[in-house]
This record gives sequence, C-alpha cells and structure tokens, in this order.
Amino acid sequence: MKHASIVANIGVFTVLFVGHIFAAALDFDVLFRIIATSITFQTVFFGTVSILLGTSMSRSHRRETNRFSFIVALPLSVGLGWAYGGMQWQFLPLVVVVVPTLLSHLAVDVLLRR
Repeated sequence: MKHASIVANIGVFTVLFVGHIFAAALDFDVLFRIIATSITFQTVFFGTVSILLGTSMSRSHRRETNRFSFIVALPLSVGLGWAYGGMQWQFLPLVVVVVPTLLSHLAVDVLLRR
C-alpha cells in the first residue's frame, strides 16, 4: 500500500484519542495531559510522523506522503483547536493549532523539493 504509513499514523492517533477519553473519564489528569500533548504534536507534525513511520521512501514519495498527510492533519487540527477552545469555536485556539500545522507541513514540503 502506497500510504501505509499514513494509515499507521491514523491508527496511532486513534489509540491516543481513545486513551485520552478513558484518562479523562477516570480522572487520570497527568495521563490525560501526556496523551493530549502527544495528540497535539502528532497532529501538528502529522506529515513528518507519517514519513518517519514509512520505510525507504523516495524523496518524491516522502513529499507526496507529507502532502496527503496535511489533508488528514487539517481537520484534526481544527478539531484540536476547538478542544483547546473549551469545546467552543474560538479564533485564537484555532489559529494556535492550525497555523503551526500548516507551517510544519509547508516546511517539510519545501525541504523535500528537488
């Protein structure tokens, strides 16, 4: 499968997401914060994580993986901004998550240019 690393990354995200729900429900505050931080970094650097999960990709395949990962990361970052906004649509939390997500994927894309 050409984008198996993206599927693997989505799998890791899913496990973390379910884990943060359980940690919140059980009032495991420290575990919840660790998982929430992991979700944040994974979302912002979704393309990089997907590339790192892949094996021996060509430069063009890494770039394509990063670009496709951005399509996945963008709605995740919007949802994360909503969560950081207290489950309400607030401009600042949304920007604080979406802009770094955009910039990290753009930076990787530029680095992988031929």
